[in-house]
Amino acid sequence: HTAVAHAMALLSLVNTEALSCSSSSPSSSNTIIINNYLDSLYETQILPGAVNDGISSSETNATWEDWRQRLRHPHFGLSTFFIT
Repeated sequence: HTAVAHAMALLSLVNTEALSCSSSSPSSSNTIIINNYLDSLYETQILPGAVNDGISSSETNATWEDWRQRLRHPHFGLSTFFIT
């Protein structure tokens, strides 16, 4: 959560509405930037670390997909991350 909270705060986004935008939305560039950042963080840091700790990649991927879908809920605000 910290990684996305920091990125959102730096982009002046107060809730995850921007992460659920369509590609034609004015916020779509922020959506692409943050989602690419999170995907990269997951693929290069989180997944290898989890596998190294003995958690299967399939279980880790399932958890990531579930979290990613929840993150796209438009009213999940920075207060959830204790940043407001």
